[in-house]
Amino acid sequence: MAGVYFASAMENLSLDEVEANYVKVANLLESRGFQITNLNVRDHYLSQHRASAARVREVIEADLHTLRESDLLLVDYSIPNRNYVGCTCEIVYAYLCAKPVVVYVGASGNGRSRWLRYHTTFVCRTVSQALAYMVKNYT
Repeated sequence: MAGVYFASAMENLSLDEVEANYVKVANLLESRGFQITNLNVRDHYLSQHRASAARVREVIEADLHTLRESDLLLVDYSIPNRNYVGCTCEIVYAYLCAKPVVVYVGASGNGRSRWLRYHTTFVCRTVSQALAYMVKNYT
C-alpha cells in the first residue's frame, strides 16, 4: 500500500476543521488502496503560534521525515486567495526528494501558477480527479 503524505491549509482554520479534512481525505485514500502517512496533525497545528522555536523545528523536522518516507504527496490547494506557505514548502521539498506531487486546486485559480506546475506531477480541480490519477499511476 502506497503511503501518501497529505498537505492542506491550517492557518485561520479550527483544529476541528483541519482534522475533519484529514480524516475525510484519509478515508478516500484508504478506499482506493492508499494509506495516509501523516494523519495526526494535532502537534503540527498546535505548534503554529504558541510553540517555542525549538518545538516548531522538532515538529517540522518530523513532518519532513514523514514526507521523505512517504511514496507521494497529495496537496489540497483549493482555497482561493490563500497563502499556502507550509504546503508550498512541502511541495518543493517533495520535488527535491523526487517524490510525485499531486495537487487539487478547486476553483481557486491556483493551478495557473507556472511555479506550481513546474514542481508538481499532476494538477487538477478535484480530490476525485487527484485520486483517479493516483490509482492509475501509483497502485
